[in-house]
Amino acid sequence: MIPITQEESFKVRKFAPNTYITGVNKEHMSNSKGYYMTCTRIGVKLLAKSNIKARAEYLEMLTDELQSTKRKLVYAKEKEKLDLTKKIKQLEEEIQELKLLDI
Repeated sequence: MIPITQEESFKVRKFAPNTYITGVNKEHMSNSKGYYMTCTRIGVKLLAKSNIKARAEYLEMLTDELQSTKRKLVYAKEKEKLDLTKKIKQLEEEIQELKLLDI
């Protein structure tokens, strides 16, 4: 579960309706109610630029997928190798973009 703001929860509900979001301190009088969301790929991708924890979770997802794709490339047939190579390049570029956001 990733802590998010109320504005981020509205954004996730609109663009990623399958992501589960829960609110805490609903009965509390203050305006600062907390929200948490599950780590779905589309949800963390939406918040990767604005939420540090979502960015870290998305980076971990991409890294795992990159390693998995590299393992598949070893045993892939010739037809599949080109597609997997393109996917690896795309994942590496996306990881680099996320790392630049952390600087």
